[in-house]
Amino acid sequence: MCQSAVKASYWFPSPDFPATEIDSSLFTHLFCTFADLDSESNQITIAQWNQSEFHSFTTTVQQRNPCVQTLLSIGGGNADKSAFASMASNPSSRRSFIDSTISIARSYGFHGLDLDWEYPRDAAEMSDYATLLQEWRSAVLAESSSTGTPPLLLTAAVYYSSNYHGVLYPVVAVANTLDWVNLMAYDFYGPGWSEVTGPPASLRLPTAGRSGDSGVKEWIEAGLPANKTVLGFPYYGWAWILANPNSNGYDAPTTGPAISNMTVRSVTVR
Repeated sequence: MCQSAVKASYWFPSPDFPATEIDSSLFTHLFCTFADLDSESNQITIAQWNQSEFHSFTTTVQQRNPCVQTLLSIGGGNADKSAFASMASNPSSRRSFIDSTISIARSYGFHGLDLDWEYPRDAAEMSDYATLLQEWRSAVLAESSSTGTPPLLLTAAVYYSSNYHGVLYPVVAVANTLDWVNLMAYDFYGPGWSEVTGPPASLRLPTAGRSGDSGVKEWIEAGLPANKTVLGFPYYGWAWILANPNSNGYDAPTTGPAISNMTVRSVTVR
């Protein structure tokens, strides 16, 4: 029997972990990462070396779990923020983006689309973000009606909090247009962006601070329904070089990363 709660993971193609190795019986949804945004055409593209992996992704993971649904994730942490901002600011470029996402999702056999714009940086970009989501939902419904196929799922990877460094997400638009959002409740601390050690993905903190719990509460208090809120956590950890080996608890001074890591993201039950 297919499950209704979201148990999902992001997957990036790698020779070390091909799609055939995914135990899809553990998941309800799997995100294939990442499609890129072409800043000139405002259409999404898939790198040539990834095309065969992306084309076969759905059929591959459904061999072990016919119920699992797949989504194509667009963007990612290394994507060009300015390209997303430029695309979302113009009706014509939004249309090019939206049309290309629907076309590729259908041709590659995905059940949905995931926007991973990290992150809209000011009020104007958040307003354009809302408009993009609204037009995207309308286009998905129109395509579904014209083809007689179930509408594509629409999701987004978002900041762990509804307040991104003083810039508020358009929570009403998010709630009205997306099937759910994946809260990126991780990388609170890490070598390269924090000078001291700390819990990279704390569910709760005994004192005030960033945590999955605080992020979920902020999104729900801002108006996002609880059943559209999916808490994200990482499959990986971080290691620092300590400035003083004898100072090795939270808030211990560091001098940089101890090892190099490849990150793999996941989301868990909503």
